[in-house]
Amino acid sequence: MFRSRAVLALTLSFVVAMSTESSHALRLAADEVTAPAPRYVALGDSYSAGLGSGGSESGGSCLRNTNAFPARWANAHPGFDSVLNACSGAGTEAVRRSQLEPLTGNTALVSLTAGGNDIGFSRTMTVCVVDPRDSSCLTGARKGADQARTVLPERLRLLYAAIRDRAPKADVLVFGYPRFFRTAKIGCRLLKPAEREAINDTIDALNRVIEQQATAAGFRFVAVSPAFAGHGLCAAKPWLNSVTFPAVNSFHPNNAGQRDGYLAAMTALAP
Repeated sequence: MFRSRAVLALTLSFVVAMSTESSHALRLAADEVTAPAPRYVALGDSYSAGLGSGGSESGGSCLRNTNAFPARWANAHPGFDSVLNACSGAGTEAVRRSQLEPLTGNTALVSLTAGGNDIGFSRTMTVCVVDPRDSSCLTGARKGADQARTVLPERLRLLYAAIRDRAPKADVLVFGYPRFFRTAKIGCRLLKPAEREAINDTIDALNRVIEQQATAAGFRFVAVSPAFAGHGLCAAKPWLNSVTFPAVNSFHPNNAGQRDGYLAAMTALAP
């Protein structure tokens, strides 16, 4: 009698244990099925939107291009829930006000280009190309560098803080801008040597500020100038558009610049 009860008790204990383990396994399986995909969000200006890179455009006035490095990275990583939110013409304030909504606690990766529009770089390049006076180009370039050092740091700080607040666990890659010229190149007919050097100096100043603020925010700064070396304007195989029609594509990475410059840099760093 006592032996029968003992056997029955052991049998019931085994059944309960197996039932508990099965329920636990089912819960784990359900969690795996319902776990959301990690999110990738691309933010920024025309360099992230892909303006001038030769693919198909979408996004209305944002002019997002299928050859843009964020679009290419997203296509190569279908396991991510990718949101391409960069917009041509956006400065840091526009990115902060209108592009951050897709960022969530589930965001694993963010890419960003921002800062060039804050210092009026497009306007400076227009002046340098159109105005025959050297002084106009040099003055515009110096003004842009001054704005990078004085106005831009606080704008970047606010933008980076907002990104971190909305996506606390994300790996944030902040990309710089390529130098436009190899200033010592002989035979380059686009602008004069002093103007080309001033433009490069402005880009260098911009990149230094972006790197400083990105590092302070705990983000990763991605320098692309080394990759673009030898592929600037006037190069045999340029990765940047020169003066083009439509003019809005001028001085932006072309297909090779997006693919071999920006995308290659992102692929080397992103998960």
